[in-house]
Amino acid sequence: MKKFILVNSILIFLINFPLHFLYERCPNFLTSLFVPVNESIFEHMKMIFTSYFLAFLFSSLWHKENWKTYLFSFLVTSLFCITLYLALFLPIYFLFGENMVFTILWLFLSIVLSNFINYHLSTLPTKKYQTFLSFGILLLFLFLSYTWTYHPPKWEFFKDPTNASYGILKDKK
Repeated sequence: MKKFILVNSILIFLINFPLHFLYERCPNFLTSLFVPVNESIFEHMKMIFTSYFLAFLFSSLWHKENWKTYLFSFLVTSLFCITLYLALFLPIYFLFGENMVFTILWLFLSIVLSNFINYHLSTLPTKKYQTFLSFGILLLFLFLSYTWTYHPPKWEFFKDPTNASYGILKDKK
């Protein structure tokens, strides 16, 4: 259990760093759906979701027979991690602004805590609805990612604080 949680947590945490800069290095429609296109909070939540999905792909290489269970557990866990992360991050961010050390530390702790749930879910037997629900979550992610990247609401959650913009800047398209 401890090894599963530690390895998954470190893998997911480390995947976030190259994902953070991927759109900057390779700006195209596909990367815009999965990684941050700006510094908004929403764009970073896409990055967390994508890091969990990539960790699932790596894990499924070793656990091919349980890929349906792993897909479900990683997707549910990614949503839990995002919720947990935002629950503490947003109040602190809106009260005091961003503190990079806190942001990165809280991200890692959110990943570790959510991987306790990931471990538990991955040990349960696969249910018939899991595959359907997993693909539903993936489709919803893609739909929301497209919609909120290319047509973001004018809310603080979607605002890039570095240049007060929303979505993809015109010169980056």
